[in-house]
Amino acid sequence: MKLFTFATSPYARKVRIVLDYKGIAYEPIERCYSLDRKEDLRSTSARAEVPVLVLDDGRSIADSTVISEYLEQVYPTPPVYPSDAFERSRMRTIEDLCDRTFDAVGFGYFLGVLRKEAPEAAAIQDAARDECRALMGILERELGDARSKLAQSGDA
Repeated sequence: MKLFTFATSPYARKVRIVLDYKGIAYEPIERCYSLDRKEDLRSTSARAEVPVLVLDDGRSIADSTVISEYLEQVYPTPPVYPSDAFERSRMRTIEDLCDRTFDAVGFGYFLGVLRKEAPEAAAIQDAARDECRALMGILERELGDARSKLAQSGDA
């Protein structure tokens, strides 16, 4: 398998973590279409975004969540997702929160840094910090609940 990846992409990092955790061999291919314009990435994904997993038979899968679910189904051990349907849905909700919101907050902060001379730069950075703290609070509550449940079940 080959994985089109990029060092700073949180989505590509998510897939690399799953591949590494499961011990699945893959060839990482560093690509950022907006920087290097190599056609090999575009030929595997119409949007030319990472991550894209290219299977040994040449088929490709894009989107970090879709790739992770594929890997879980084809390589079930060790499991990444909980076996309990409700807990798996909770985990997907947390994953979605991280994918959508943390990335947006990080990008917002980055814009504040890039535009450091603009009058609104400090306010942009402060807003991103506040949003990040609020999101961390949500994660602490969600993951704290999960840790408590594991401790009660004896699986911790």
